Amino acid sequence: IDLALSMAMPDTEEIVAIADCRWEDAGCAVASPGHALRKRPCPDPCDTLEVPWAVAPRGTAPFEHVRQAVGLGLPNIVAETRSVTALKNRVAHSGFLTWVAEPMIDAGRRAGVIQPLPIPGLISRRTLTAFRRRRGFLSSPAVKLREALRTLAA
Repeated sequence: IDLALSMAMPDTEEIVAIADCRWEDAGCAVASPGHALRKRPCPDPCDTLEVPWAVAPRGTAPFEHVRQAVGLGLPNIVAETRSVTALKNRVAHSGFLTWVAEPMIDAGRRAGVIQPLPIPGLISRRTLTAFRRRRGFLSSPAVKLREALRTLAA
C-alpha cells in the first residue's frame, strides 16, 4: 500500500504521516427530510435510542462515533454494513438513522433525500491524515493522489 487515509495517529516503523496532508471534517447523525424525529419541537440524543439505525460494523470509527455521540448506550442498531451507499439508502428510503462524514452526504443533501439531524451533540469533528510507506518510492498514481490531497488540505 502506497498511501493510506486514517484518523491522526503516531508514525510507526512502516508508515509515516504526510505533514501537509491533514484536514478536518465533521461526522453527524443523518435522517431523511421527512423523518419523524424532525417533527419533534426539540429533539435530543435520547430521542434517537429507539429509532432504527443502520451503521458501519462494530470496531470501525463510525460505529464508535455513534456509541460516543449518543452517550447513553447504543441506539437500536438493526443493520450493519461497510457500504456507505447501503447506509444512505436505508436512511433515504426506510426511516433509519446513520452516522456518516458530512462530505459523504453532499449529493444526497443536494438531492433532498438525506440531511444532518439538528440535534445538539450529534456532530463531531475529526482530523484525517494521509500516511505513506516509510520505505520505497511512491507509484505515479500515488504521487498524483498525494498532490490532490495536499490541495484538499491547503
